[in-house]
Amino acid sequence: MGRQLAIPRILGISWWWILLVEILEWPLRTHFRIPLWVPPIAGWWMLGQMIWLKKAEPESKAIYFVVAFGMVYEAMVFDRTVHPLPAWAETLLMLLFFTFAFATVRAFRDDLEMHFNRVDPFVLNLNGIRPLLGLFALNALYSQYHFSRLYRRQGRQMSLSRSD
Repeated sequence: MGRQLAIPRILGISWWWILLVEILEWPLRTHFRIPLWVPPIAGWWMLGQMIWLKKAEPESKAIYFVVAFGMVYEAMVFDRTVHPLPAWAETLLMLLFFTFAFATVRAFRDDLEMHFNRVDPFVLNLNGIRPLLGLFALNALYSQYHFSRLYRRQGRQMSLSRSD
């Protein structure tokens, strides 16, 4: 069973900050010649959300899926001029990429809903279409919207309990 754990301030920021960073990320990557094997900001952000979820809900499996997803991502962006792969291996990597992306998003969504509906006093009902978005860019924004909303609720609840 999970435990009540306050959402840290950094995870309580508004979703549009993540969007702004994602918009600026690719021009900055190009300008500073950051290689593709460095995962995008959305991936790092979701990892931070999943680390928080793992602390709050120790039975959560989402973090294991994101690690597997990251390993497949790294295999996909590895320099193919040095180690070319046959077409069937590239296809297999692509299938694994989308499978782990979907599994990561699905597990994260289910564990987050379970935690906030069972342990914390907030009712969280995430949209069923979310797992179909699949890509971390949209997913990080969607989950950040809920994290910031829940962070503000926690702050209001704490200020109400202090005034009593």
